[in-house]
Amino acid sequence: MVVSDNLKKELPIWILTAAFLAIKVPLLFAPAYLMEWDEAVYMGIGKYLFSFGQAGLFEDFRPLGLPFFLGFFWKSGLSPLIFGRLLVTAFSAGLILVTYSVARSIYSPFKGLLAAAILITSPLFLFYSDRLYTEIPSTFFVMLALYAFVKNKAGWAGALAGLGFLTKFPQGLILVVFLLVLFLERRRDGRDFFRQALVLLGSFAVVVMPYFIFNFLAYSRPQTGFFQALFLPLVHARQFESSVVTGDFLGSFEFYILGPVKDHGILIFAFARLISLFSRGRLRTFEEKTGFLYAVLFFMYFAFIPHKEMRYWQVIFPIFAVFASDGLWGFFESLKVKKLIRHPGALALAVFCLLLFLRFVHFRADLTSGQGPLFDRNEILAARYQYLDRLPVSGAILTTHPWPCAYTDKLFVPFFMESGQAALSAYQRLNKEHAVGGILIPLQGFPCEGGDELCQKSNLRLLEQIKKNRKAAEGNNEAFYLLAP
Repeated sequence: MVVSDNLKKELPIWILTAAFLAIKVPLLFAPAYLMEWDEAVYMGIGKYLFSFGQAGLFEDFRPLGLPFFLGFFWKSGLSPLIFGRLLVTAFSAGLILVTYSVARSIYSPFKGLLAAAILITSPLFLFYSDRLYTEIPSTFFVMLALYAFVKNKAGWAGALAGLGFLTKFPQGLILVVFLLVLFLERRRDGRDFFRQALVLLGSFAVVVMPYFIFNFLAYSRPQTGFFQALFLPLVHARQFESSVVTGDFLGSFEFYILGPVKDHGILIFAFARLISLFSRGRLRTFEEKTGFLYAVLFFMYFAFIPHKEMRYWQVIFPIFAVFASDGLWGFFESLKVKKLIRHPGALALAVFCLLLFLRFVHFRADLTSGQGPLFDRNEILAARYQYLDRLPVSGAILTTHPWPCAYTDKLFVPFFMESGQAALSAYQRLNKEHAVGGILIPLQGFPCEGGDELCQKSNLRLLEQIKKNRKAAEGNNEAFYLLAP
């Protein structure tokens, strides 16, 4: 009888998750959406890892968690695109469940259901829930770490935080959140704080240690120091974060406030609730304090770094959904209409109907943009680049974009240049560093802003050096040249 009662209580969240899967999974087996830049890069890194550097492509500032899974699928003879998107969809479903669990632990089961409903009805979440990006898998690990932490399982919390870090580097900030909460909640003698902190740090270190050993083996050089080799990917990732996408400081905060609210208006209640908790100056429970610090510190981090993308919002969206559920329920209470929506099953059915509507809108938007399930762009890209597998290329191929490494099993070196001047110097350097056997470049060379004369001359010199070799193919405004060994 107890089991039956528990099943009845948990049934609505399983209905919501099943509704999500019913909408997303069939799309994975339809003709695929156009693969995006970062998706192709992660597939290339996966091939690079599992071929021991004989195929694919590598960028050292990328975390290796997601590429590891994609490389495993490729090595097993499975499609890394299809099975990778199945994996991300599974992580998305898991994130719905763990968001419910976190909100239930902080507030109540009904608010947990409301938080999951807020997450699952976000157009942004629906879009990225099957894409090969790191935000959703890493956030699943971090939210699960948060759940373990509030359940006083410090060892699991540290290990899961480590998995989140290995999937997306900034997720390591959750360890700071846990340590700060422990410090604020410490006992008078401080012994419990140090014991819990050691367990957290120790379990985190055990999980991430293989990655840092990999760094030492991969990047250690006579001229490179021990710590430089260990942390080189993190340093390069920090440099990438410094590339400016938005304007001034206030614009940074506006980006992650107005953007999410435009995506999902209910998030107004999350911001209102967080401001209310801050102004009150006293959080009610240990669980609420942990969630509050998670939301605020992560928001501040992404607001401060110059590089902004809306997909980064996925990292903090679930915890904001938790606070939005509390704020929204408080609003309902103030209107005295909570009895109308108190039954969880009725809410689950309403959300299911809303999901069907969103699914229809999402599908129609894809059709009008020419990037939907009826437009088999990946088949076209595959046909465009598979000729490279038939060419007698000896050595790596310089490429100006990552898509070829997703559709062929050649070895590629990134040649992602923004100007002709940068391209010329990079070409000369890469020819010395790698055994380059081919290059894939735009027919007209690289862009020169404002007719920059130096850039144009560099473009001409670059094309002259490359055209001394045999052209193997041309099409889609780009050419491939076999380079002499």
